Amino acid sequence: MELRFDHVIPRPLEEVEGTLLAADFASRFAARGGVLARGEVLALEARGRELVRTAHFVVGGAVSVGMLGRYGSVGWRETVTWDRERHAGAFTVVPELPAVLLRRVRCGGTYELVPERDNATRRVLVARIEVAVPLVGREVEARVAALLRELFDDEATFLGEG
Repeated sequence: MELRFDHVIPRPLEEVEGTLLAADFASRFAARGGVLARGEVLALEARGRELVRTAHFVVGGAVSVGMLGRYGSVGWRETVTWDRERHAGAFTVVPELPAVLLRRVRCGGTYELVPERDNATRRVLVARIEVAVPLVGREVEARVAALLRELFDDEATFLGEG
């Protein structure tokens, strides 16, 4: 399943990018409430014009994934490789799932920041989710898509606040 999220953030690109790439991004985003219960940047490494950030996130509250059950919390490790000249990057997500399910789940995508008029920034995010579980994979993908919509809407609001 491919998803596209498009948000206009009422701040200049440099400020949005600075917030997104800050060492305390994950903890500040989670601390404000909303979708996330916890967030922590685990590693931040500059490689020339690229910045690689690995973070751990946990969604607050129970999450239902259809016939696969209900989890008390859902966590994942996200690695983003960001090109600071192109203001774009790619991400991969590894969810915290039992090994038997983990090998059947793929999630990743791309981010791009584009300057808009009036010192605003458009963030375009394309995510790809694949849950290769017979009979319920598409249902799980739809539930993950709804969670991502809520998460990325919340993140866009956070990026707009600074």
